[in-house]
Amino acid sequence: MKTTERFVMYTGLAACLLMGISGRFAPTQTAIARPVAIDAPKLASIDVLAVVERLVSTDKYKGDRNAFETEQAKKLQPIADEMKKIQDDAKDLKEDSDKFKGLSKDFSEKNSKFQQLRNDAANQVELFNTNQVGEAYKLVIDNATKMADSLGYTHVISSKSGSLAITSKNIPGAVQEMLARPLIKGVAADDLTERLIKQMQLENVVLPSAAAVTPAAATPVAVPGDASKK
Repeated sequence: MKTTERFVMYTGLAACLLMGISGRFAPTQTAIARPVAIDAPKLASIDVLAVVERLVSTDKYKGDRNAFETEQAKKLQPIADEMKKIQDDAKDLKEDSDKFKGLSKDFSEKNSKFQQLRNDAANQVELFNTNQVGEAYKLVIDNATKMADSLGYTHVISSKSGSLAITSKNIPGAVQEMLARPLIKGVAADDLTERLIKQMQLENVVLPSAAAVTPAAATPVAVPGDASKK
């Protein structure tokens, strides 16, 4: 076979092979996937903190707090009574007398113990109150979620509502107020705060003024005879 004939034959064979390969691996016609329609998100906002504050201000929560604070205060009363007795025993004594000095020492020791017990009681009260807030927060979130679902909302943002005025007197407080408002702009109709307050029957709750919560125990007065100055 001549070289030219072999070249033509190999060329034709190569073309046939390429055509076969192309046919084998040619893309088959497939149906183009249609994009799935996704509903647009529907956003709402709720001032969760405001609702939680109302919930923990209800009679049930206040009653439980008062009972716990009274329980803690009772633990302090015995040593407070002892300190009061020492003070009564020392009030007519001369400060340079041995008996007065002994009573003053006893008073100082008991006062140190009293302060430690009072700090422990305050910590227990703080923990109790924190647990109450955590429980109230969960209830508010559960109710907010159910409300949002029933109204067709896909997302709910927890954001402080009301006046934008910063009331804090220091930078950290002002920053916290700003961080409490992640929602900068919204639609009034989508603020579900008042609706949730009514649903949870909290609209008539009176909010207390801000005050530190401490055990209601009588604090002993100064060391008898003002011996603390010595």
